[in-house]
Amino acid sequence: MISKGMRLSLALAAACVSLCGCNGKEKAIVHLRYELQPDRGFPPGVTGLAVAQLEAKSDSEEALDEAKWQEIVGEMMHRRLTIANEKYGLGLTIADRASTKEVMTEKDLALSGLAEGGDVAARTKLVGVQALIRGRVIIKVEKHIGRGRTIKALDVSGYGGHGWGGGGGGIDTEETTSVSRTVTVHPSFRLVDANTGKDWFTWTPERPFQQSDQEKPSFFFGSGKTEADLDPRDRIIAQCVEEAVAEFTSHLIPVEIDCTVEVRSSGNKACAMGVKYLRAEDYETALASFKQALADQPDDDRAAFCAGVACEKMGQWDDALQYYNQALVSKDEPEYKDARDRVKKFKDRVGPGAEATHSESGS
Repeated sequence: MISKGMRLSLALAAACVSLCGCNGKEKAIVHLRYELQPDRGFPPGVTGLAVAQLEAKSDSEEALDEAKWQEIVGEMMHRRLTIANEKYGLGLTIADRASTKEVMTEKDLALSGLAEGGDVAARTKLVGVQALIRGRVIIKVEKHIGRGRTIKALDVSGYGGHGWGGGGGGIDTEETTSVSRTVTVHPSFRLVDANTGKDWFTWTPERPFQQSDQEKPSFFFGSGKTEADLDPRDRIIAQCVEEAVAEFTSHLIPVEIDCTVEVRSSGNKACAMGVKYLRAEDYETALASFKQALADQPDDDRAAFCAGVACEKMGQWDDALQYYNQALVSKDEPEYKDARDRVKKFKDRVGPGAEATHSESGS
């Protein structure tokens, strides 16, 4: 005789299979770290530099503390320069932030003629500074509200007596709300001659930096996700700003770039096995599995993307780029574009200290 509790468990399992499916897909979280070599560097004779007041502007409906973000962007820039200077022995003198802020207020910069080309170093009294870093970030936060359904309860009242019984059993669902934010950061930074105010190097990325934070209600006994359930908005903004600062400074100094990639298998068995090998850090075998999946189905975008990640882990940059492009041909996904652009930007600048790390996540 089957107990009421067992009938409830079996009904729940049956609902899970019928409503969500059971496709055996695998996933892995892959962490990559690159040490990029600068492709420009500082002009000859630059031994001292200062990070001027960097602007932060809001393009959001939500309130944003622009003064706070000006401070954060400046600190991020100063910290990354300082760490690289010490780690790689660059021999630069980087003016400390307190002194820089004291003598380089916006009023001082205007009087010094920075925009027109005046003697900035003399006016600001920053002795030994030949270069200034200037710029701005425009921050946009978009909030999205979605709707979904989740199982509220299972009615197993129709299951009674001997065997399975039957009758009025069913699944009761309710509407839930999902909330997400998309943060977009448009940066623009400049390396400026402190003596003339002329730009040595101006950098604006081809695409803005964007991150989203989305929590969806669990289909089984889930609940609505409100703003309180989201990670703090500032954490997402800071990640975008940090990536922008890292990419800009990588043109001037050696910089470590970190990124995280999530890979998911397709329904192909060989692709699923490949992701398992990827989690086990057996990249060659993983790549062979992804190749088999692509031989079975050439337009399998998941297999192509996974193959690109495996190649990237092994430093096979041209092959990685080819697989990412193949994935994009099959399906236009933002993560595929990000991977393609990452390899295109960095493959010729990865130094001998490049290191890839991996953390595992199950199916």
